[in-house]
Amino acid sequence: LSEACGMDVAIILLNAGLDGMAFKSEEQRTFFEESYETVYYYGLRPHPKWSAGILYRKFPENWSVANKGGLMMETLLEKDTRPTMDEIDEVLRKAAEKPSFGKAVSNLFGKK
Repeated sequence: LSEACGMDVAIILLNAGLDGMAFKSEEQRTFFEESYETVYYYGLRPHPKWSAGILYRKFPENWSVANKGGLMMETLLEKDTRPTMDEIDEVLRKAAEKPSFGKAVSNLFGKK
């Protein structure tokens, strides 16, 4: 498409599914990762080891990893580049290790 239209034309991919795409080569994967800017992303359960968490981005804001913390979403990580799977795993693991407000209230009343 860029060959036909030129490199100065904006190309918008909606629901492109690049995360799960099987690229033909590493060169093709690198091209898409380095040439396209994700302007909106909302992914539930962004790590296969966890049944929780959200990976979110709204351009020009940073990428965020969040998790439910009590009644609200708690931002666990915010950065200007997309977090790696290791970073997502680490922040979700740390969040799971923290005592929650609900558990603390239950413990006050003798419920475990």
